[in-house]
Amino acid sequence: ASDVYKRQPLPVKPSRPIVALGAPGHGKTTALARMAAQSAAAGHAVVMITLDTGKAGAVSQIETYGALLKARVEVCEDAERMRTILQSCPPECAIFVDTPGLNPWNAAEVAQARQWVAASG
Repeated sequence: ASDVYKRQPLPVKPSRPIVALGAPGHGKTTALARMAAQSAAAGHAVVMITLDTGKAGAVSQIETYGALLKARVEVCEDAERMRTILQSCPPECAIFVDTPGLNPWNAAEVAQARQWVAASG
């Protein structure tokens, strides 16, 4: 199994957007904030995008992280708007996308997550 799962740290400036997917309450936003902090500390411009507009306090949380990191923060509600935001980001930006918690047994939520990942490039 060790030859199948090669674990390496993420680069401080990922070559493509990092999209966090998972069940509610499993630390997606916090994990993204930590990765964004590493990128910012290394001197990279950071963009934080949230699709989590339904949970109480979710937008405020990402805005707070963004302010602390001096990152650009974008709030969007769908894959098309996210695609537009991503196209406006210079290539030197480290981009982190937060999503709402999803139920992996809910086909509609999984389909939505697939759209987000596809839109991220």
